[in-house]
Amino acid sequence: MDSYSGIAQGLTGRYATALFDLAIEKGSIDTVGASLGTLKDALGQSADLKALISSPMVDRKAAAAGIAAVAGSLGLDALTTSFLGVLAQNRRLATLPAEGLSLDDLIATNQALLASGASIHAMNCVRKHLSAFSGGRLAVAAYPA
Repeated sequence: MDSYSGIAQGLTGRYATALFDLAIEKGSIDTVGASLGTLKDALGQSADLKALISSPMVDRKAAAAGIAAVAGSLGLDALTTSFLGVLAQNRRLATLPAEGLSLDDLIATNQALLASGASIHAMNCVRKHLSAFSGGRLAVAAYPA
């Protein structure tokens, strides 16, 4: 699970589900994971970035522009950049350190299903229910990235 650890850092709930679904669909779990690891490192080092994602004083437009600039300077992939833009537009950047159903949970479930030999139908059924459980539908807003 080490290759996926970056994608799980700090994203939980419906946002984790949405990003996980998009990353699976695009075959970019490792790329998104690396980008989220980079973002996590930047959050740990920058008070300004922490303020950008958490301040209620930053309006949607400024948050979207700021997070796009940060994503560009950090070299984040297009899917993660688009996803962060959706979070900014929805005033949800502060959810990056949220609680709930995590990407670690989703990845572990996916790996267990793969290891069990479950059919694609069974896997999609489980993913659908996990998505519904955690709120889902954000993936629709972020697509196509």
